[in-house]
Amino acid sequence: MKSKVLYQIVKTMAFVVVYSLCLDACGGSSTPQQEATNEDSVRLTFPVTIDIESKMHEFSENHISYLIEDIEYVPLEFTKECPVGGNSIPVVTDQYIFMIGYKIFVFSRAGKFIRTIGRSGKGPGEYGAHLMNPEIDVANKLIYIRQFGGNRILKYDFEGAFLGDIRLPISSYSEIGQLWAIDHQAVFMEFAVGFPYWTEYKIGWCISPEGELLYTQPSHVASHLKKVDRREAARHKAPYMGHKGYKFRNNSMIYEPINDTIFVLTTQGLQPRFVLNFGKYRSLEVMTNPQQWYSKSYAWIGTQGLTETERFLFIQFTYDERAYTGIFDKTRNEFSLKASEKIPELWIGSQFDYLVNDFDGGLASFIPRTGAWAVSVEWISEKLTPEHFARMKGKVKHPEKMEALQKLVSKLNENDNPVVMIYHFKK
Repeated sequence: MKSKVLYQIVKTMAFVVVYSLCLDACGGSSTPQQEATNEDSVRLTFPVTIDIESKMHEFSENHISYLIEDIEYVPLEFTKECPVGGNSIPVVTDQYIFMIGYKIFVFSRAGKFIRTIGRSGKGPGEYGAHLMNPEIDVANKLIYIRQFGGNRILKYDFEGAFLGDIRLPISSYSEIGQLWAIDHQAVFMEFAVGFPYWTEYKIGWCISPEGELLYTQPSHVASHLKKVDRREAARHKAPYMGHKGYKFRNNSMIYEPINDTIFVLTTQGLQPRFVLNFGKYRSLEVMTNPQQWYSKSYAWIGTQGLTETERFLFIQFTYDERAYTGIFDKTRNEFSLKASEKIPELWIGSQFDYLVNDFDGGLASFIPRTGAWAVSVEWISEKLTPEHFARMKGKVKHPEKMEALQKLVSKLNENDNPVVMIYHFKK
């Protein structure tokens, strides 16, 4: 019975929520210091400081219809060559849907399986025993995969052709976390926060296509952490919340929690874009001392994910047994918060399921991480029941879309590949 359950978790249907981040229709990799998304927009000058501290007890309504223009559902074809599984992360472009899990599966925008990228093994163009830290560079139509247990980054095109590798110019390659493509095909290698514990904290390294180390990026304010004893308390040197990243207009962004700053990655260095002011609710001591983490009574900010669209910046975090979604409207320079009721054991994690999908009555608990979120079939079965749709009847903006969603859900079975759910946000 246990093996059957595990089989179902891997094989059965999961919904995947993807954030429509302008996709590859948004050309260019410029990082302007001023932006206005339309004629009626407030012109922003970057970096922008977002005052979260003053809004921590001012909660707006938890409905998503004012955020989105449409929701698109794309069922992925299932064959014996593409058993995607429930833990894959999608990256959506105008032409393709990449599903990143134990392999990289490529589907057409309509959901038809096309190919896989690379393969496991130790030969040329093979990434080792496991897929590690892949990066989809939409602007240049390239895919980077870090070699498992090795000191190279492998490079492929969208057709699956192996284009060569980049030899890492650093010896401590086990410290490397996520890869981020930046302008002119350079690669930023994020520091694997919290692992290994014996190293000095840094944000990461930038390397050229030829493997030249362009710069190492330290933290701007972490120098005082170096006073901590190296052997006895080395783990205090890194913020255990970890970095978060996302893509916007084909630019790679990275959030560093010590600074509470979202940076644009460039070959010249990091450019600050947003500063998140948590004020008195942020504790650097907690971030750099994991012993504080496991005290349920200790209230600390846990940043879960970020996503930016043409109009909005979404910030999701936990604090004092609540889950929060912050929404910064760039067109109005306004910030609002949505919050859950108090949830015991929230410090372990949250599904952020307090939002209400009044658009088509479907799922609403999206987490704006690096592109996507996969949900198990058990969770879907629990949420999108006939009783759920009956409760939502008369409460949605588009009842015809809810009816179409009901029909889609009724046709799904445990052997299906995921359905890709794409939010098209308002501009």
